[in-house]
Amino acid sequence: MKMDTHSGISVQIMEILKEIAQDRLVIMVTHNPELAGRYSTRIIRLLDGRVTDDSMPFEEAPRAQEARAKAQKRPSMSFRTALSLSLNNLMTKKGRTLMVALAGSIGIIGIALILSLSTGLQAYIDGVEENTLGAYPLSITSETIDAGNLLTSMMGAGGGEDDAPREADRVYTSTIMYDMINAMLSEITTNNLEAFKAYMDADSRFAENTTSIQYGYGVTLNLYNMEGVNGVTQVNPSTVMENMTGTSMYADMTSAQSGSAFASMASASGMGMGAGGMNVWRELPGGEAVMETQYEVLGGRLPAAYDEAVLIVGRNNQISDMTLYALGLKDQRELPSLLQKVMRGETLETEETSFSFDELLSLRFRLLLPAQCYEPDGQGGWVDKSQDEAFLAALLEDAPEIRIVGIVRPVEDALVTTGEYGMIGYTAALTEYAVEQTAQCAIVQQQLASPQTDVFTGLPFALDDEGDYTLEMLPEDRQAYLSIFSEAELDALMQTYAAQGVSDATYAQNLARLGVADLDKPASISLYPRDFEAKDALVALIAEYNQAAMDEGREGDVINYTDYVGLMMSSVSTIINAITYVLIAFVAISLVVSSIMIGIITYISVLERTKEIGILRSIGASKRDISRVFNAETLIIGFCAGLLGILVTWVLTFPANVVVDRLTGIARAAILPGAGAAILVAISMALTLVAGLIPSRIAARKDPVVALRTE
Repeated sequence: MKMDTHSGISVQIMEILKEIAQDRLVIMVTHNPELAGRYSTRIIRLLDGRVTDDSMPFEEAPRAQEARAKAQKRPSMSFRTALSLSLNNLMTKKGRTLMVALAGSIGIIGIALILSLSTGLQAYIDGVEENTLGAYPLSITSETIDAGNLLTSMMGAGGGEDDAPREADRVYTSTIMYDMINAMLSEITTNNLEAFKAYMDADSRFAENTTSIQYGYGVTLNLYNMEGVNGVTQVNPSTVMENMTGTSMYADMTSAQSGSAFASMASASGMGMGAGGMNVWRELPGGEAVMETQYEVLGGRLPAAYDEAVLIVGRNNQISDMTLYALGLKDQRELPSLLQKVMRGETLETEETSFSFDELLSLRFRLLLPAQCYEPDGQGGWVDKSQDEAFLAALLEDAPEIRIVGIVRPVEDALVTTGEYGMIGYTAALTEYAVEQTAQCAIVQQQLASPQTDVFTGLPFALDDEGDYTLEMLPEDRQAYLSIFSEAELDALMQTYAAQGVSDATYAQNLARLGVADLDKPASISLYPRDFEAKDALVALIAEYNQAAMDEGREGDVINYTDYVGLMMSSVSTIINAITYVLIAFVAISLVVSSIMIGIITYISVLERTKEIGILRSIGASKRDISRVFNAETLIIGFCAGLLGILVTWVLTFPANVVVDRLTGIARAAILPGAGAAILVAISMALTLVAGLIPSRIAARKDPVVALRTE
């Protein structure tokens, strides 16, 4: 039996209760120590739920005491209960909770919008770079130029004025041209592509990360249309620009056969100009399996042999009029008159022409190799007969025929393309065929057998690096014959040879002129990545190869190249990231302001719930439990603010995309990333939790007795 007595209960009543409870255990709770001492056999005094004194303490074994102490835990409010109490309180004030969450979401909305625009624009840049992967692969040439350093050098080359004293009545020159040439030459580096090709062939990771690996050998394909509108027409290298201007305006340095640093810059910038004009013949990257995934066959079929090619058309089955002139389907002789009309300001009348698939599939071209255009002059040399029409006509009669067997169009998401529409694409088998046939030409075999003598002039090649003519420059039979002479006699004899003249060409230049190439020594290598990750993997593989070459002391085998597209796109990405960071820094100020506001609202909530704090403390809630209740409330507000900000941002991205699309043509310029949204919600919760720490500590420190008396 439990009795709750107060000082107002009479002694008589207490005596009666004592008689009734003679044989029973009676627990009396009282604040009167006199009554407790008179009628109780055991007095236990409590303060704040803890035993402070016991008149008859129970003695138990030490081990039992330790076990009971471990088993007994101080009761604590769970975080789930704290969340429930806080949620109930917030639900009773829905309007204020919504306004606080909306105010706290303003900063989240600003940052989320900036992040959405940044993500959308970065996705657009990635799309542009992905679309250009086919046109601008990772290209490595035998000679390359560091474009960044070159431009930096050229911008400052010869542009400054020295402080040397000058006469006032004289004009002085600066060396801009010399400085530019020196800067250009100093930035040229040579790559050992023979060693790198062998390394690539032995490492399967290159093939795994590419859709195609294309090797260039500097082979010139002289192609002719035997049935052009003007009769026999040279279609490659193109003569369009030469016929238009009446002179050869463009040097051969940008043609496919040069393989030099100038060619790498030209190809990277999208130039397709060769000797005398724009070439429309391109080697198709990859084999038949790659072509099947990259091209849609409109008519005919894909090429399967060296003597087969395809016509590549644009999205609307278009080819340019430049292609028609280059292939001999339109009269190139009318170009000068058209140019003159334009210069006089006249308007050219144009008409659209079309061709049936059968007409285009009937096109045939003849192949001549550069080495085949020479014949012996009867004096130990060779003469160029490329301008002799009768000689060429006789050669073309027996020349191999290249047939157009298909009309294709790049698929929508093609990664491997030739760069422009209206091109003629041939396979790598044609290049290999040209290399093999060139090696069998008599002039080539003679030059390879006599590397010290120019086969065109019969003269020895240029002097050595010290300007001397040495015995080693003579054929082996002459070296053996002259070995009986003394050193002085040999010096005099070498001076005699030098006086007779030497060739102004070099052995390497003659081989390039004849179109000689080694399939193991490419002039250029083009790597077409499968995707962005594969491109990064290829860059890492090249870096791995370079590091191995450096570790082994083969500095000359280190590969240097320039990723032009990556360089341009990374610059744009850097600018966008910089702008994004600055804007986020400014908008983050609103997050701080909203956090302070939430802290103030939480303090107001503490003041409003003072009596509730006292009740919780009186029934056993600790200070930590009180802090947990208000921390849970701030977390709920932060979550609602973050979630509301993300939802509002997601809704705003739709009109933002419409406006940006109409102004710039960029679709989906604002994309809210899921990971970014989750992080922003977490940031909102963290900031509100920090803002509510001080009010929650104030609530925990309130005196429960004072809190219970609060109205």
